[in-house]
Amino acid sequence: MSATPDDAAEGSPEEAYDAIRAAREAQLWDSIVANYGDRPESAMWLNDEEPHFEPPAPPPVPVPRLPRLLAWIGVLGVPVAALVFAMAQTMSESIWVLPDVVSFGLFAWFIGGFAYLISQMRRTDSDADDDGAQV
Repeated sequence: MSATPDDAAEGSPEEAYDAIRAAREAQLWDSIVANYGDRPESAMWLNDEEPHFEPPAPPPVPVPRLPRLLAWIGVLGVPVAALVFAMAQTMSESIWVLPDVVSFGLFAWFIGGFAYLISQMRRTDSDADDDGAQV
């Protein structure tokens, strides 16, 4: 049994508000159920006469020079390799230790790569009047 606005006159103002709100919600749900499955008459979004936007093909990914590539591998790859070696050492049942020369070499590769990347950064700002926004 749904509440009607006529029932609202009998009770308090809160009950009247609740009855009116329930009646409006019932009307809304009835209209939704009655129109369920109907399609709009106009299908302007299906108009195939207009050309569709197709973005241009992206440019190829630039390949860095070899020194810069090795520096990035040192900065990003050496910590990952160190984690893999540490996990392999703790998970293996035998006592397997990374040789000191290899550990030192990985450490030097990391520090050298970091130093190379810092040294290759631009030292001056060529766009002093630019605020950084690009369109």
